[in-house]
Amino acid sequence: MTFEEFLDELARMVAGADPEAVATVILVLTGLVTAIAVFSLICYLLTAIGFAKIFKKAGDKGWKAFIPIVNDYTRFKIAWDVKSFWVWFAAMVVMNIAPLFGESIVVSLVSLAACIVVIVYFVKLYLHIAKAFGRGKGTAALLFFFTSIMSLVLGFGKAEYVGRLRSGSESNAMEEEA
Repeated sequence: MTFEEFLDELARMVAGADPEAVATVILVLTGLVTAIAVFSLICYLLTAIGFAKIFKKAGDKGWKAFIPIVNDYTRFKIAWDVKSFWVWFAAMVVMNIAPLFGESIVVSLVSLAACIVVIVYFVKLYLHIAKAFGRGKGTAALLFFFTSIMSLVLGFGKAEYVGRLRSGSESNAMEEEA
């Protein structure tokens, strides 16, 4: 069903309905959308406040937590590495623009693969953030599922930034220098 067909069907359904019932449905839907928007804004602000403190603990500027994409870049920078951010970012772009190319199986598979990469990289990012603050996999899981709350716990709690983990090649280069 195309969007135009959906609108036509909706118009046919509404044409025969009681005007008060339609107004009630519209009012309920408006309230629901407003509640979701307010809840989303509160979650965003709590997450940004928590990550602002996390960034400060890691020696970066807290204001970066309030700017989308910049806050993701900073998370990768303080806990993992910038190259991983660019892989994640490219996957995000592919995941979001792939549906614009139609509804073929290839487009769907590309979008699905990009979505999996995004999720895997966020899981790994939260593992790195947890380790950068001396915490384990449990904290990483809580960060993944309850980001707003756990960013506040890490930011305002006793956890101290111990530094990002180095990749294998970085570790080897550091050992050779020593």
